[in-house]
Amino acid sequence: MTADMKIKLQLSLSKALGLAPEELKISDVEEQKAGTHGGNGLKIIAMFNRRTSPRFKEAIQKGYDLEKQVLLRNFDPLPGFPIYRLVMEEVFHCGDDV
Repeated sequence: MTADMKIKLQLSLSKALGLAPEELKISDVEEQKAGTHGGNGLKIIAMFNRRTSPRFKEAIQKGYDLEKQVLLRNFDPLPGFPIYRLVMEEVFHCGDDV
């Protein structure tokens, strides 16, 4: 996946979740699971802290809505690269330094 494609995906996801693009951390991952084909993918994590927590509940709800859109194939930000697996992960940093 090219850098431009990652940016497009990040922008599409941030819009769908009502978050700023910089609140989504994107990293490359390689999946090696028994019984699957494995392969490369992206891990996208929504990052929250004390300042951004008021939008946390709303972003979670929008995440559930996004999952439904993916199942219905109504969310297709990268034509030609279908979403085969979607795992939603939210990280809440609760230290005083954030």
